[in-house]
Amino acid sequence: MKDYVSQYGRKYPELCDFFGGYFHQDWMLLYDWKEGEADWTVVVDHFREDNPKNIVIKTAKELELLLAENLTDKQFENIISEEFHSSIYAPALGFEAYLQWGESILTILKNPL
Repeated sequence: MKDYVSQYGRKYPELCDFFGGYFHQDWMLLYDWKEGEADWTVVVDHFREDNPKNIVIKTAKELELLLAENLTDKQFENIISEEFHSSIYAPALGFEAYLQWGESILTILKNPL
């Protein structure tokens, strides 16, 4: 059987589950968008509320470590899309850079519930 877990997926398993599980190709279809427009922050909040605190903390720590690797924006984009199987286009979310979106996610994940 082929190993489908990437180098980064092995290094950051919780982060891989987060991006692939919450920001997959159908993420915008799974929520009742009361304001009419998809909002990625709702998805991050749902992740925080739906998972045990230790998983949220591990995911935040892994994101912090990934961001500290001094990746280019393109490298970060490739990791979350190709290796973590996320379907996100950061400019459509209002960000100029994927790294900027990653930092915004980290801020939300680190906020106490």
